[in-house]
Amino acid sequence: MHQHHHQKPNYSLETLRIAIDTQDEAILAALTSRQRLVDRIRTAKAAEGHLVYRPGREAKILRRLFAEADPSLDRNLINQMWREIFSSAIMLQEPLTVAVGTGSGFFLREAARRDFGHAVTLETVSLDEAVEKLLSNELHIIVLPNTPEGVACVLRAIAADDSIHIMGLMPFLSDGGEARAYTIGRVCPEESGDDITLYRDGDEIKMKDGFHLDVPGWLGVVPRPWVNRV
Repeated sequence: MHQHHHQKPNYSLETLRIAIDTQDEAILAALTSRQRLVDRIRTAKAAEGHLVYRPGREAKILRRLFAEADPSLDRNLINQMWREIFSSAIMLQEPLTVAVGTGSGFFLREAARRDFGHAVTLETVSLDEAVEKLLSNELHIIVLPNTPEGVACVLRAIAADDSIHIMGLMPFLSDGGEARAYTIGRVCPEESGDDITLYRDGDEIKMKDGFHLDVPGWLGVVPRPWVNRV
């Protein structure tokens, strides 16, 4: 019997580079098409008064992409690419500024940048100043560290204004450890398909699985972070 050995095609470097160029053009065309859809959504939102920033919707998209992507594709790359896409789309609809409390230093600002993208403006301020900007309606979203001082500021802001709540844990793409920060502001809770309800227990923030709006001491509902095990 003759055995047939299947050899992989011996593509030249130039052929491979041309193929990559073709892929780049396809990505660019897809981004252009997506942007046109965003423009249509922007018009619909303006007419119906919908909120621009939707953390639940973003989490749902990212989870689907993480799950469907080939195992060889770095989830950090997917997260970074789509965060920038989300950020650009938000800014085309309505400029967004987020205050980052300085309680956890440079890392917290970088974590906020990864979760909000580069089109969103970040202001680095003190913890108290971040809370004051939120309470005075100067800003609608702030990021506070998961430290005793940061948690105290979260609880103080929510106690002062019942329209404010926790809407995200940071980072969303997690290493499985404890959340490093809370995103709080005036964004209506929205189910993401896998959520955590946060509530007050004394001077602590506790968690309960699921999307609940009637828990005593309710502080908000957040999308469950995706644990990156790749």
